[in-house]
Amino acid sequence: MKYTVQSMVWLAVYLLFVLLPLLALLVGSLPPARDFWTEFSAASAIAASPSWGCNSVSPRASGM
Repeated sequence: MKYTVQSMVWLAVYLLFVLLPLLALLVGSLPPARDFWTEFSAASAIAASPSWGCNSVSPRASGM
């Protein structure tokens, strides 16, 4: 039971770090339009950076 609660907390923290930057993009005015691939690469980097951060922190937090 303890691991289930701990897993749910880590999942919630992970989703928070992944979704918060994307939600932050909805605030503010729109910049000038750019082509699709520029927008896609920026969105991919924003979505992936919290994932990289969580992956680098998780082994230390688990005591490995």
